[in-house]
Amino acid sequence: MKRVVQVLLPLTLLAAGGLIAAVLIWTKPTAAREPPAREAVSVRVEKARVIDKELVIDAFGTVMPARQLGLTSEVQGRVTRVAPDFSRGGLVKKGQLLVKIDSRDYEAAAAQARARLEQARVALQVEKGQRTVAEKEFALAKDMVRPEGEAKELALREPQIASARAQVESAREALQQARRKLGDTSVKAPLNALVQDGSVEVGQLVGPGAPLATLVGTDTFWVEASVSLGELEWFDVPQVNAEKGAPVRVTLQIGQNERAVRSGRVLRMLPGLDPQGRMAKLLVEVDDPLAMEEQTGPVRDYPLLLNAYVRVEIEGRRLVGVVPVPRSAVWEEDNVWVVGPRSQLQKRKLDIVWRDEDDVYAKSGVEAGDQIVVSRVEEAVEGLEVRIREQGEQREDLSGRRTDAGALGKEGQDG
Repeated sequence: MKRVVQVLLPLTLLAAGGLIAAVLIWTKPTAAREPPAREAVSVRVEKARVIDKELVIDAFGTVMPARQLGLTSEVQGRVTRVAPDFSRGGLVKKGQLLVKIDSRDYEAAAAQARARLEQARVALQVEKGQRTVAEKEFALAKDMVRPEGEAKELALREPQIASARAQVESAREALQQARRKLGDTSVKAPLNALVQDGSVEVGQLVGPGAPLATLVGTDTFWVEASVSLGELEWFDVPQVNAEKGAPVRVTLQIGQNERAVRSGRVLRMLPGLDPQGRMAKLLVEVDDPLAMEEQTGPVRDYPLLLNAYVRVEIEGRRLVGVVPVPRSAVWEEDNVWVVGPRSQLQKRKLDIVWRDEDDVYAKSGVEAGDQIVVSRVEEAVEGLEVRIREQGEQREDLSGRRTDAGALGKEGQDG
């Protein structure tokens, strides 16, 4: 009996303790749970405004000659004079004497041709006098003989007169040819030009067709530029959508702070597409590419250089009543967030008509006065309550660093 008591007593105590512990656990007081208060997300906004936008289409192109010709000699002879500017890189004016070829032989040939013309004229006058005599003789003898047809023409010396006139015309043509050859001994610039290369010196013997130089016209240059097909509708292209081409600004970067800027216009659209980018090719005409007209002293503005890679800014049409939106505010499928009533986010779909480097321009989707969110919003959903951040206000980003509102533009772009 004593052994039974020794075994049951500890078991009874353990059971009682467990029962008491269970009762205490079941009857302990519980605290009511409440959801944590959610703080409104701070955002930076820009107020939408309606504007009219003058479009500028950016492109790039290569400078090339508008007029280029090879200057050759038309006659044979020895060079007696070469203009100082007639060398590589020299600038020559239209009508300027460039090369003089020995003209003595051609002067003699012209004199001989002039003498032959005078002889032919005298012969014609003699024939006319003889015809007058023949006409009088024919009139006196008309009662005795009546020649007809060729006999009458011979009697009145018509064939001799025609031959003398032909001799005069031939001599006149020979004189004109001799004068042209004499004139060709003075080689003049056919246009305002830049001498691209020259290979003639005093004393050199040249012949017909001998190359003297390659000239590039300086009144205008061309720029071949490429634009996307979708941009063609936004500016004037002759023979496509307008009679006159759109104005163009061409810029050649010379150094870090120096550049050449010239004005031009769209001349025409070239057939075919750029095989690399599948883009339309435009021909832009640039007036006074070497800044010759603006020269007021020995120093002039920087010129455009042939074969240079230049920036082309084409003046486009005017967008009326569009809303500019920063690119950083636009997310997938051209949507933006707008702070609506009760400071809650609303999603808006933009109808974008133009995009540039910094902004897009929408004709619908947002209206004047709408507050467009331009900062990044983590896990943004419609109806999310937000708080508009004041200028200069700091916030804590996800990494725990302090960030002021002025730096959020770059953050929005990164996002």
